[in-house]
Amino acid sequence: MLSRILRTAKLLVDRQYYIAFVACSLPAVLFYQSPATLSYTALAYMGALFLATYTAYQWHHIFYHQASKPASLYAFIKQASPIGPLLLLMLLSSCLPMYVVGFGLILALVSLLYSYPLLENWGIKPLNRYGQLKPFVLSGVWVLASAYLPMRMMANMDLVLLFRYSFMVWISCCLFDARDAAKDTTNQVCTLANSYSPRIFHALLYLLVLVYMVLSYAPPSWSGVEIIRGIAAMVCIRYYASCSAYVFEVAINGLLLFFAMTQLFV
Repeated sequence: MLSRILRTAKLLVDRQYYIAFVACSLPAVLFYQSPATLSYTALAYMGALFLATYTAYQWHHIFYHQASKPASLYAFIKQASPIGPLLLLMLLSSCLPMYVVGFGLILALVSLLYSYPLLENWGIKPLNRYGQLKPFVLSGVWVLASAYLPMRMMANMDLVLLFRYSFMVWISCCLFDARDAAKDTTNQVCTLANSYSPRIFHALLYLLVLVYMVLSYAPPSWSGVEIIRGIAAMVCIRYYASCSAYVFEVAINGLLLFFAMTQLFV
């Protein structure tokens, strides 16, 4: 029984279903907390976000993590995700407001500019080669898709929540940079994680989490949830290096899932 559960969990991580579920977690909570906006449009958005995240991370795996890169656009299309999810994504997008679709296309373009390998053949440097910029690009795309657009659709922009979520996403991106530090060093990409010793890198992240918790203290709306979120981030910073690859994926992305779940108690 346990081995079957572990195999299922491994499949969810390998196929990028887990990361797509995490991307939809905060929008689901936001829509749930505003029943007036829980409509077909909201469901279409979460479905489109799930498929877009799933497809983007499948492509990123092909572009960035595999040793053999697609040598041409045709080779890329052959290795890319099946056409079915893309057709369903387009169908769901037809149910969304035009400004959401337009914003989504911009985010899709940024995602391609981040890691598409043929860019270098065309004389364009992918965004993932700008090491210090990497976590800000990734966290920016994630926050805009998983927090800003749902809030915009609800006409209820919560800038405090947007800041708090942005910070947690940025911490998560920095930890992924730490996992890829050796590869980034080989590719001569200078990130926060490989620019300092592990001790200094960890100390800096701990300090930033403490600053986050201090800035989150805003009576009378403050609650202990931010302390719990900060502690969860510190646990991830402390133990990420000793985790297996799959535990790492579940735990670090789980930090954002935990953020969404705890939003139910705010």
